[in-house]
Amino acid sequence: MKIKVFRSKENYPMELLLSADPSLKLVEEYVKRGECFIAENDNQIVGTYVLLRND
Repeated sequence: MKIKVFRSKENYPMELLLSADPSLKLVEEYVKRGECFIAENDNQIVGTYVLLRND
C-alpha cells in the first residue's frame, strides 16, 4: 500500500470522503482548505484523508 498526496483538484475520491463526513458542503470546504492524501493498493484508491491546519 502507498500513501501519497492527491494532486488532482477536480476528481477527489468523494465517495470515500463522504463516508467520513456526509456533508458535501463541509467536505468541499475541507478539500479547499487542506491537503488531500490517498492510500492506494494495486492502483486502486482504498482510503483517503484531508489534513487541515489547526491554528
